[in-house]
Amino acid sequence: MKTYGILEFIGEYLDPARAEAIRSGVVQRICLDETIGRLDMTVAFEHYVDDAVLQEVQNSVKAAVALRRVEIEGIFPPEALGEACVPLLRRVVKSEVAAANGFLEQAAFTFTPDRLEIDAPDGAQILREAQADLFLKNYIAAHFGRTLQVEIRVPDGAQTPVIDSPEYLKMQQAHVHIEPPKPAS
Repeated sequence: MKTYGILEFIGEYLDPARAEAIRSGVVQRICLDETIGRLDMTVAFEHYVDDAVLQEVQNSVKAAVALRRVEIEGIFPPEALGEACVPLLRRVVKSEVAAANGFLEQAAFTFTPDRLEIDAPDGAQILREAQADLFLKNYIAAHFGRTLQVEIRVPDGAQTPVIDSPEYLKMQQAHVHIEPPKPAS
């Protein structure tokens, strides 16, 4: 089966630095839906490509070909998983687990060979209830080919709100517009 490099599809829309950063990418799946203006790609890379670079690439392609959305989903080698990936992990959890908004910014991520420990001073219980740990475990397996135990913990001395607490509503209102429930009349 013939393989296609990512630059064969989008290289002409990128500046040389961005093109070089993603040069190793091999397209595994591509879907263009012209009716809604969306391009989705799954791309395997030989090394980790910084999430900010992939976001810039997506924005460049989106602007160049007038699409509403461009999504490049990276698949990376197992050894690439580490501290450099934390911004990516934060972004995907926040985009897929709505309750995670506002709780991962201050969280500390610690990688060991078989575990990912997340010390979340705000909202560890909410993240666990929303199954952010399971989401991350599955995401890491699918995108890095590694099976890790993911544990979301409360650091020593931290207080963590629960999902129906006033603290949770206050934190969510700071990040998303949420109306507090109105009392029944």
